[in-house]
Amino acid sequence: MNNNFLFLVLFIFCFSIVSSVEMEISLDKESYTTGDEVVLTVLLTQEAGSEYFGSISANVLNGDELNRNNYFEYFEENVRVDSGEVKEITYLFVVSGSISTGKYDANVVLRDLITNEVLQGKVNFDVVGVKKTLSIDLDGCGDVDCNNKRKVFTKGERAFLDYSSNVEGVEVVATLKNPLGSVQAITLPYNFVALDVGTYELLAVAVKDGYKDASLVRQFSVIEKTAEIAKIDFNDIPVSEPPTKKVARDSGGSVPIILDEDVVQNEGSFDVGWIIVLIVFFLIVIFIIVFWLRRKR
Repeated sequence: MNNNFLFLVLFIFCFSIVSSVEMEISLDKESYTTGDEVVLTVLLTQEAGSEYFGSISANVLNGDELNRNNYFEYFEENVRVDSGEVKEITYLFVVSGSISTGKYDANVVLRDLITNEVLQGKVNFDVVGVKKTLSIDLDGCGDVDCNNKRKVFTKGERAFLDYSSNVEGVEVVATLKNPLGSVQAITLPYNFVALDVGTYELLAVAVKDGYKDASLVRQFSVIEKTAEIAKIDFNDIPVSEPPTKKVARDSGGSVPIILDEDVVQNEGSFDVGWIIVLIVFFLIVIFIIVFWLRRKR
């Protein structure tokens, strides 16, 4: 009996501290354009007799269910609402040029820190009048059709300048600054004979209704002349003749022996010298024998 009474008291006590809070969200306008400040207001109303302890977060998503993008996000922060209090929380963000025209959702998530109960709210708004993105590219070419794109030209060579864009029908205003610092207005496509050595600077601005202006700068160089690489004709280089080889065979007559001609000649000279030495040696021996025989008689 006592245990049941204690459980009932604890249940009533817990129910009294676990409160439900009401959340209401709103925007200051229904539609915005580039540069406008969006004011997102959250009202939290707590009933009398209890307090609320929770956390709150907010974000802004585009209305495309298949390709959701998170444009703004306010991270979760703790919030306390006293008994009978109406707490106002305000989020501010500016519609920047990165947002496209279309529908967007402002979302708020409130989570009870005691019960982990989650409340979600959403309000829609439109973004209108945002200009689309326009881009251009500038090219230097060696021919009128720009098949040969270049960044370096030779003095006296004709250079062709042109542009390309991701949008058709753009109007392009351009200027060309030469290496001497002189600036002239040009209309792209444009061609000229490059007479000044140095760096040329091409500046172009592309405009079209409904699009953001796009600007770009490109630099091109003009050099005195192209580097020449000397060509070597290897047929004109004298080539020394390799030493003449002679083929001999060993005593068996089966194994070829390759000898240099100089070695063969030296070997021939070596054999004649030894023959002369041997002849002289035999003559001396014969002379000694004859002399010895004559004395003996």
